[in-house]
Amino acid sequence: MITEIFGENCKRAKVFDLLLSHPHIEYSKSDIAESAKISRVTLDTFIDKLVEYGIIKATRKYRNSQLYQINMDSTITQALNSFQNQLADIEFEKEMIEHQKVDPEIKPVKPFEEIVKQEIITSHAAIKELYNRLGKTIEEFEEKVEELKSDQ
Repeated sequence: MITEIFGENCKRAKVFDLLLSHPHIEYSKSDIAESAKISRVTLDTFIDKLVEYGIIKATRKYRNSQLYQINMDSTITQALNSFQNQLADIEFEKEMIEHQKVDPEIKPVKPFEEIVKQEIITSHAAIKELYNRLGKTIEEFEEKVEELKSDQ
């Protein structure tokens, strides 16, 4: 979802998408580059910054390769995860609206937003701030959806 917002040319977004989608998997640099569909040389230009900021962490060595994993304890990573969940809710809601056209009994829900509210947001101030900002964006989106519904 992050790559959809920042575009296919945003190499870091591709890495974030990959690692957030598989938070329990350890990757070598080659695995990350191949799976994210970027060059190893490109990954080498920014992977140390991701480690420095605590977004990813070096976990262990396997043979001659250092393995890396997303650092879910990082407030930055949690904010990115929350952002990705909000994007997923927006996409889910769009799909629900399409299904409502066929079956008006279907009620839109935001499953990821509820998870974020209950589990993550309550424990991290930085994410709360991001959530509030994203919440305003979602409210604006919901208002536009309501306008579209009333125009029909």
